[in-house]
Amino acid sequence: SVTKLSAVVSSTGVLDRGQGVTSATRLGLGGYSVVFNQNVSACTYLATPGGIAGTTPQGHLSVGRLGGNANGVFIAARNGADTTDIDISFHLIVLC
Repeated sequence: SVTKLSAVVSSTGVLDRGQGVTSATRLGLGGYSVVFNQNVSACTYLATPGGIAGTTPQGHLSVGRLGGNANGVFIAARNGADTTDIDISFHLIVLC
């Protein structure tokens, strides 16, 4: 059986909604952490820029394990044109 976890997070790091998610935090320009209610260190992560309330953000996201927290995922957001860090809203799916 596959466990499906998700989060929709605003550009300011506010959790809009999700499944199995306990928190979302903006760590600094372009950096976010999302923490779930279970260990996700051996799971697969997929994040995509996603609008909240009709917005359509542009950019690229990288995802990985959140250092020091087996329940967490780290997201880095960058501008597609020049790879500078940017704040954007996103959708995150975790499959375990």
